[in-house]
Amino acid sequence: MNEIQKVQDAHQIHSNIIETKKNLMGNFLKLAYLLKLAHDNRIFKKLGYETWEQYLSTPEISVSVSTACRLINIWEQFVEKYKIETTELIGIDLSKLFEILPIIRGLKDKEQVKDWLLKAKELGIQDLRTSKKEFFGGVDTENCEHNFTCITYWRCEKCGLIERTNPNNNGQ
Repeated sequence: MNEIQKVQDAHQIHSNIIETKKNLMGNFLKLAYLLKLAHDNRIFKKLGYETWEQYLSTPEISVSVSTACRLINIWEQFVEKYKIETTELIGIDLSKLFEILPIIRGLKDKEQVKDWLLKAKELGIQDLRTSKKEFFGGVDTENCEHNFTCITYWRCEKCGLIERTNPNNNGQ
């Protein structure tokens, strides 16, 4: 295989990755919509499950409660509240949509949301986090005059529960 063919193959693989990722995002959005329907209509009860958590943990669904909530929140905020077309969301990484959700909740109009969607689409995740931090009045790590604090915590050796105060002191 010559160098030109190797470069063409690399570009083809790259194009396939991009297309597959778009399809994946489309499926995540469809899943978000379906999970919202299932949750709002309490279909888990109709299917014989006692709780939403029990339904989500079935082998065929196998979605954590936190992931289900985050997907539902994406659907509610972007599609229902701000009327953003799903085609506009498909080109944006899911982790970036999760990242800007706290910002989106407080915005007043669709144009502000679209501005943040554009940032999410064009910026890398670290730059997006810096913009988010600045939005909330924080200082980005590049310009911070760091003042580090040591944080101690206790972790249960059996279950992994983490506490910031010593649970062995019994409130003393």
